[in-house]
Amino acid sequence: MKIEEHLRLTESALKNWLIAAAIHWGDWRHPLYVLILYAGIVVADTLALQPYIMKRTAKVPIWASILAPMVLAFVIPFWGVFLAPPLLAVVYAYKRHLEQGSRKASS
Repeated sequence: MKIEEHLRLTESALKNWLIAAAIHWGDWRHPLYVLILYAGIVVADTLALQPYIMKRTAKVPIWASILAPMVLAFVIPFWGVFLAPPLLAVVYAYKRHLEQGSRKASS
């Protein structure tokens, strides 16, 4: 999906949601607070929670779990962000498997 198409779809969905929320509450302040809260949750999840979980489960370095989605977002727009965590987990699990195999062979 091209970025223009993604932005067009997101913009129309967001615009409809904001209009519905403004009609429901009668002002723009409540929808704005929800958007700010959502943005804060996304940033906290992306920069803190996801790297911590990846480090604990797949032994992925924190720098890699922060940098990989950013790099893949430029290489494969939109899908790169979704593919980065599972790809990192597979790469580091395979690397760990190879290291354990070489240790067993040398013993």
